Amino acid sequence: MQMSFGTLELAERLNRDNVLLKIDGLIEWEDLRPKLTGLYKLELSHGGGQEPFDGLLMFKAILLGQWHSLSDAALEQALCVRIDFLQFCGL
Repeated sequence: MQMSFGTLELAERLNRDNVLLKIDGLIEWEDLRPKLTGLYKLELSHGGGQEPFDGLLMFKAILLGQWHSLSDAALEQALCVRIDFLQFCGL
């Protein structure tokens, strides 16, 4: 993820011991992208509609929801306000 000055400043505010950032640094997420994209596009290949969200982004969001016991609505809210969630998902 390319950082702007604002994003960089926010990222620097995060505690360096943040568990999500440690996990993010341990896993080679890009290695999962082709498999996730392939699965996701197969499911959506029958119709038109809105372009799907990135498969890796959705996978990371689902992980966050599971790890933090969040409902879909609570996860959506958290992805709007939590800096560590945003950075973990590459937003």
